[in-house]
Amino acid sequence: PACGESDRSREQTDFALLECAFAAGKPVLAICYGVQSLNVYLGGSLVQDIASEKQNPMTHAWEGRASGAPEPHHDVAIEPGSRLAQLAGASRARVNSSHHQSLDRLGRDLRVVARAPDGVIEAVELSADGAAPHATGSPWVLGVQWHPERMTSDALAQSLFHELVAAAKRQVVGSR
Repeated sequence: PACGESDRSREQTDFALLECAFAAGKPVLAICYGVQSLNVYLGGSLVQDIASEKQNPMTHAWEGRASGAPEPHHDVAIEPGSRLAQLAGASRARVNSSHHQSLDRLGRDLRVVARAPDGVIEAVELSADGAAPHATGSPWVLGVQWHPERMTSDALAQSLFHELVAAAKRQVVGSR
């Protein structure tokens, strides 16, 4: 696969942050590499290189594109009844894409809530009946493969960050 060396210090840092967040019942919004870290932390695995491991993949990565070329975008199908569907207010969304890895086998208590047209997992959330390791309760945990922080005028991107803040406020109020 076209995959470079993994960054062990980044992995250790991500895992330490996730352990602290879960232990304290803090909300987590995992973005791109972060959703991959979340999945591996919970015992899942990754597709190391979408282009070489998937049948008929779409373009998910920026690699190989001309300088100044626009960032790839594609639609995702959102699972009805999911937290993401509630935030999107729709069953589809258009997202940016700049990854060559993706989630493969899911980590414990995660469920797929969005996929690209080629089947690549684009979003997961902690199942309502699941509890993350060391959790003091079932925290708000959502992971997306795209970069909502680069989609500042997008309604779903704004909803993701607003809901993250609201979940953090609820957690603070609930811990008093």
